[in-house]
Amino acid sequence: MTRQGSSPIGVGMGCGSHGTYMFPFMPDVTGITMKMNEDGTIVFTTGTSDMGNGSVTTRCMMISEVLGIPLDSIAYIDRRD
Repeated sequence: MTRQGSSPIGVGMGCGSHGTYMFPFMPDVTGITMKMNEDGTIVFTTGTSDMGNGSVTTRCMMISEVLGIPLDSIAYIDRRD
């Protein structure tokens, strides 16, 4: 971080997600459905879409960390196809 006068200048990141187009009139929620196959791989889908910001990759990384399985054992199904 650097300073310009008395103001700090740095780099930050903000993110957010909306699961439905009805916010703020209805609760804005979504979920993930996961299936573990007999070979230990995971297939999942969600009600939100990836808009090119890496949200599917982030979800795969979270599933991998929480369940302790390799990242390449997780697949995403896009229900829009």
